[in-house]
Amino acid sequence: MKKYYLLLLLLLVAFVGQAETIVDELTSAGLGLDSSSAFVEGKTFTTETKYAAYARMYNNSIGLNSGCASGTTNYYGIYNTTSVGKVRRVEVKWDNSTIDGRALTIYGKSTPFVNNTVPFYTQEGKKSLGLIKKGQSTYLDITESDYPYIVVIANNLLYISSIKITWEVPDKEPCAAPTFSVSEGTYYGFNKQTKEITLSCSTKDATIMYSINGGEEQTYKSPISITCQSTTTISAYAKMADGSLGNSATVSKAYNYVVYPSVASIAEFKTKGAADADKTKPYMFTCPLTVTYQNGSRLYLRDEAGDAILVFGAIDKTYEAGNQLPANAIVGTYTVYNQMAEIIPVAGIAWPESNATADASPIEMTIAQLNAVTEA
Repeated sequence: MKKYYLLLLLLLVAFVGQAETIVDELTSAGLGLDSSSAFVEGKTFTTETKYAAYARMYNNSIGLNSGCASGTTNYYGIYNTTSVGKVRRVEVKWDNSTIDGRALTIYGKSTPFVNNTVPFYTQEGKKSLGLIKKGQSTYLDITESDYPYIVVIANNLLYISSIKITWEVPDKEPCAAPTFSVSEGTYYGFNKQTKEITLSCSTKDATIMYSINGGEEQTYKSPISITCQSTTTISAYAKMADGSLGNSATVSKAYNYVVYPSVASIAEFKTKGAADADKTKPYMFTCPLTVTYQNGSRLYLRDEAGDAILVFGAIDKTYEAGNQLPANAIVGTYTVYNQMAEIIPVAGIAWPESNATADASPIEMTIAQLNAVTEA
């Protein structure tokens, strides 16, 4: 059991300790070399690492020579003068002009190379990490040592099309992931109605990048509008413009924004509402409805077939008996109270103005007629 926990701990440490690797590919053009040997410095490639070199360009390749070693200086070589992590591989693309057997020696240092009064760097404290020899190898993996600084030195005249240096870059603390103002899911609305989605990030000065339905990445500046009816997926992550923090995780939310399901009568509303397992689903009446009575939060309506129903809830209009409410304007969810079906208004949807007045006079019935209706 102890072995099991030890193995689990080692795996956890290995997982947590994983870091990103980034490659700088050095070329003669990128180093700014010309046909005569010259000293250059402050050159950057993919990472922020700065490189210096004493070399020349030959057929668009990097030309190095063993030069003259004197004490702690060397006239030819390629150095990194700043570091973003640990060197894990040096890979060479040989120029065919290089004679087989000639080699590059890779040295590592734990401290920066210091510029002398002459345009070269001291190499005190360097340690040989290995060779890359033409005709035998094209790369050197550096796995057992942790060196943030290296120098690449030739043992004789040779030419290199490019040098790739792989850095193990420590993971940066990430930005906080963006948050969405609206939870993902299915929403209902009127056709062409829009809903706004606001994105925010708790990391100060972070920039939010987003895309819609896998499209082009954009910088978030204002709320994103989605239109009814549509299915929209918004994906977003946060980053720092200066690279001081890592990018956040990408968050995706899917919105199914659909037109209200319709009913053409009170009877259809009762049938569909009773059968639907989702009692939060709102329905839109595509028929006009006539007011028969209103008392505070209670509003009684009937349709053209004579069926009646109670609306119970917050209603922002006052009506009189006979007011006719237009089609495609009344939206509500289905509920049952005391064995009677009711309409519950949907919050945020204004009730319509009356567009006509119909006869809403009470119907007079005899006891016999009432009994006949009840028996039927």
